[in-house]
Amino acid sequence: MPLDFYRDVVGRSRNGPIMRENDFEMNILAPKIREVQEKYKIKLDPNTPVPFDDSLADAVYQAALEFYAEVGTYCIDTNRVIKFTKDEIEEAVWASPREAQFGEGLDARIVSHRDVEDPRRPPLWITANASTVTQDRFFPIVQTFLQEPLCDLYNCPHVQWIDGIELGGNDPTEYFGASRLAAMYDEARRRAGRPGIAVMNAGVAGPTAMGALAAARPGTGLTRREGWTGGPISEFKVDNHRLAKAAFFIDWNANRKWTVSPILGGYLGGPEGVAIGNVAYHMQGATLSKITYCTSLPLHFVMSNNTHRMMLWAINVSHQAIARNTPMISFAQLVTRFGPGTETIAYEGAAWALGAMASGGNPSAIGFSGGGKANRVSPIDAKLVAEICLAVTGMSREEANGLADSFIKMYEDKLSEPDLGYLYDDLYDPETLKPRDETLERYHRQKIELEKLGIPFGRIKS
Repeated sequence: MPLDFYRDVVGRSRNGPIMRENDFEMNILAPKIREVQEKYKIKLDPNTPVPFDDSLADAVYQAALEFYAEVGTYCIDTNRVIKFTKDEIEEAVWASPREAQFGEGLDARIVSHRDVEDPRRPPLWITANASTVTQDRFFPIVQTFLQEPLCDLYNCPHVQWIDGIELGGNDPTEYFGASRLAAMYDEARRRAGRPGIAVMNAGVAGPTAMGALAAARPGTGLTRREGWTGGPISEFKVDNHRLAKAAFFIDWNANRKWTVSPILGGYLGGPEGVAIGNVAYHMQGATLSKITYCTSLPLHFVMSNNTHRMMLWAINVSHQAIARNTPMISFAQLVTRFGPGTETIAYEGAAWALGAMASGGNPSAIGFSGGGKANRVSPIDAKLVAEICLAVTGMSREEANGLADSFIKMYEDKLSEPDLGYLYDDLYDPETLKPRDETLERYHRQKIELEKLGIPFGRIKS
């Protein structure tokens, strides 16, 4: 029978095996990830950033299933482990929706599960992922992204200070920030003439249940057709706040997002462990929160990006595992090492897009320069990556691998000292919301160069 949230999830968080957090990490999680990696013979091939071996993808799925059934999720508030059997996990996975509506009216979009080498046009989540902006630039930046005709879905950037108040977590400023930022986004999309376009990280300013409830309260303008943010604590941990958020989103029948960021160089180890963990996180979202979709952005422990050769292999093989073995809606989220307005960010975007599209991921771009740098965003760079995604949709994994490898070689020796690029005001006029002449010139020049290097922009039909 289907998992019941209160009986099977909350109940197990209260009555599951008890242990210390450090024991869970060091004696359960870390050894098991190494065990299944060896058992299923999962091995990185650095020369194949876009793997095209179906048996490898299926092995990653089976390793993730065994790993999650054995490890479960640690609840830090109760010191208990929430565990499910393999049958329960697979039943929850296959109960996940294959498609869902985001947004309303003319801006409504249907987002679907994608297959490996899927030829269908993907939804374009053109955004500033994991980015912060200052309050005075919030409306110009959000409106500039939303006025792009290709933009189907959007992420609301975070604002650290609103009306002189620094936003915190689990205190009254979280309520203040989450409710105000939700209303600010709703106003921004109205100003942009896109009143129904979905914000895919609704409640971004609310890390606890308090913030989620504040963002969803009447008057903010947000609806259950947004993408409401939930997710674990790395690695494979939750707390009662996250479970309370899940309870509310399930009760409201809102679109439920599970945001995951397995770390290369942490408890999961290398790229093989990250690939297994990324798939297992999708299973976690299905069992703990009955998610509508999962957004994954595996990150390099030191560089805080996911365009490193090893990271791209992990991302791509994990999305192939999900695409081949589940009905789940899964987004791959790009986080670059280089910044807006640089030459190199286009190569990062191309290498990532080739793998994500061929591997069955839905695209979401861009988290600029590892995220967190105020106003360091560029809508035109995100547009270019979206156009690359459209151009390579339906390409075979083998062809995508060859092209991705050539683009990685163009930037991988520069990853240790990245050019962080420019601020929004350097690239756009904040009054007219239009790109500056040099920004537009660079975009056209980069597009011509990318086409010469193998990106078939002529295939774009819409």
